[in-house]
Amino acid sequence: MTSVRAALVSAALVAAVSPLPGAAANSQEGTVIAATFADDRVYVDMPAPAGGAPLHLFTDSGGGSLLLSKAAATRLGLTLRPELDKDLLAELGPETQIGGVTAFVAREWAGVPARALFTVMPEVVPLLGWPAVGDGILGRQWFAGHTWTWDYPRRKLILRPPAWRPARGARPLDVAFKTDAEGHRVSNFARMTVRVDGEDLPVLFDTGATTVLTPTALKALADGKPPIRATSMMAHRVIARWRARHPDWRVVEDAQLGTHSLMILAPEVEFAGRKAGPVWFTERSDETYDAFMSPMMSAPIVGSIGGNVLAGVVISLDYPRSKAWVQSCP
Repeated sequence: MTSVRAALVSAALVAAVSPLPGAAANSQEGTVIAATFADDRVYVDMPAPAGGAPLHLFTDSGGGSLLLSKAAATRLGLTLRPELDKDLLAELGPETQIGGVTAFVAREWAGVPARALFTVMPEVVPLLGWPAVGDGILGRQWFAGHTWTWDYPRRKLILRPPAWRPARGARPLDVAFKTDAEGHRVSNFARMTVRVDGEDLPVLFDTGATTVLTPTALKALADGKPPIRATSMMAHRVIARWRARHPDWRVVEDAQLGTHSLMILAPEVEFAGRKAGPVWFTERSDETYDAFMSPMMSAPIVGSIGGNVLAGVVISLDYPRSKAWVQSCP
């Protein structure tokens, strides 16, 4: 998670499903959202009032809030009020504001709770020095309460109907969400397990996991891809174990713009009986997971799995029922 996403986690709101205008709908399979897959990071286009150009929004299952740039909020006609949370203002800046969902957004934007609030800032920049993220970010508040399919090979994002079930041959993926003592959901961060180097590692399902590579890292990789791209992340202590066991694993120091974090290339990542790899992991501090993320999960985690691991599969996550499935693309 980036620092903006880390600052904006909050209790999720459950929404009713409504199809997007202009999206391809099928009563059995669901609604294909107007989505763009850019280096395994998923953007969606949402309608604007009065026939204006759609808003281009980044989607992020590992993020918390609904974020908009000031320009996007103006286009939507949001009524804004000052943000009063001092910690949030310190993180995001004194110009941060709050805006409620308009009737247009409640009607035309799939998955957005009618009583949700948008956090509005001059530009949505995940980390100091990084590029702005389009018109905003749709975090886990958008995903909550629905069943979604990320079809990475076909580059589709599908909002499923409530009664949908996966195709035969899909493998179950164990996921868990934090609940209170009475069993009520208190967080919509999905926890899953991956296996790396013979070790089972609890991680966040994080379709928005992103890095921006430094010039040093771009030169070292020389893969022709843009500096902003999907990544997966792992706590320092886990990467330290990997380096001690495998001094031959490739490492790029000073790899991420702004944080100067290193990246390490794991030969293989296994989940739901399927394997991906090799996979780059960006190092995060132990504190990121121990002090911040783990308290919002069903149990402690040590990393985040993003699009560079998920890219070869079709993965479906049923948030209400806490179920997930993975299948390869035919």
